[in-house]
This record gives sequence, C-alpha cells and structure tokens, in this order.
Amino acid sequence: MKFALRKSIAIFLLVAGVTQSTSAAYSFGSDESGNIHEQLTQEALKGTICDANLKLIMKGVGAADVAGAEGANDPRRHFKTGEISKCLALVDREKRKVLNFAHTADTDEKSRARVLFLFGQVLHTLQDFYSRSNYIELREHQFKDDLFSMDLADWTEIQQAESKIGTLIKFEGFDKSTPSASEGKKSISGTTYFRVARELALRETQRQWNLMETLIRNKTEKRANEVVTAISHAPCSVKVANEILNDEKPELVPDL
Repeated sequence: MKFALRKSIAIFLLVAGVTQSTSAAYSFGSDESGNIHEQLTQEALKGTICDANLKLIMKGVGAADVAGAEGANDPRRHFKTGEISKCLALVDREKRKVLNFAHTADTDEKSRARVLFLFGQVLHTLQDFYSRSNYIELREHQFKDDLFSMDLADWTEIQQAESKIGTLIKFEGFDKSTPSASEGKKSISGTTYFRVARELALRETQRQWNLMETLIRNKTEKRANEVVTAISHAPCSVKVANEILNDEKPELVPDL
C-alpha cells in the first residue's frame, strides 16, 4: 500500500472538494450541512489550528469516505470489525507516522502537510468508535442526567480482554452515524443517540490533538515550540498538499 491516495482522487480532494460516500454503512455520514466527520473536526479544532492546516486535517478525516480511496473499505478505519485491537493498532501505526514526520515539520512544509493529513486519518477512526459501537448505551445509565458529560473511552482498558467494558463492546446494530440512522434517531434523556455520539467524537478530537501535541513535544524536545507552532500555525499551501497526496514514496512505518 502506498502512502498517498491515487493521483486522481488527491487532485479531486483539494481542487473540487471531497466527494463523500453518503452511506452510513461504515462511518459518520453526511447531513444537510455536509460531511459530519469534517464538521465536528472543524468545530473541535478551529482557533487551535490555522484555517489552511485545519483544511488539510479535514482532508485526512474525510479521505476514508471517498469511494475508491485507500481505507474506504478497510473496516479497521471505521471500527467496522469486532477486533478492537486491530482498529487501535492501525491508529497507533498512523500516530507513529505522524511523529516521524513531525521531526522536520518546522523546516519542511511537506513533512508538516503529512503530519496534518495523517492526524486527520487518526481522528476519523476514533470518531467512528462512538457512532459505531454500543459504548454510549453501556454507560448511559451513569450519565442519564447529563449525557454530554459522559467520559471518553479509555483506550487501554477497552483493549484489555479481561476488562469488563472490553468484553461488552459491540459494533453490530448500534448505527448512530447520522441523525436518521436506526440507533442515532432514538430519543434518550431529551436528546438523541446521534447527538451524544457526535459530542463525544468532538471531545475525542480535542483530546487527541492535546495528546498528539504532548507526544510531539516529547519527541522534538528543545525544538518543541518551533515544531508545534509550525504544525498549528504555519500554513501549508495547496500546492504542497497536492504534492504529498500524489507522492508515491513508500510509508516510513510498515503496514500491519
């Protein structure tokens, strides 16, 4: 598998905008305002990441929903598999790639663009956990007075087969990917499962940026401020974004 999307898809993403698969079979779908993954990502990170770089994160978030793109039919990217460990292993792989490219993100615009796009792919998968699984249904009784304050997933605990929540997590029959999805439209404590899933995914997005910033700072040490500032506030051009999406170089971290 190559790092970049195929050339025709990459150009389409950045010049014409993302053409999304509107099916809810895999991930957060679309509503009247567009792709839900992109909407909640923009809402979560606007003001933290400059507009140009946030757009590139959003391209990464939306890439797995583009018909024909790498990942569109990969169940690991959407938690469309009962094997949670494989989904989270994919997330960890993408995070390692982010850290590899972050090392030169302050001096190399292509590296910075790769960091942003790959981080978006990480977000897509973790956002889907809340719309695809029964995580909310398992915990709703503890937060019935304020579902939007529900704690986020403890990824370490969820991966442990011996943990209670790890054994109870299911992915079939809990589709909350759109406001009209079978489970998403159900009412609960004055709201809907979709709205709760969207809120948790939004908060997860904010948490992941904070965690990634910490990892990058630890990785780059004395240059941490320069690197983080570049990633968040030094705009990547559309030209460079196109170049990294069209690049045919192999990945720095092997596939699983």
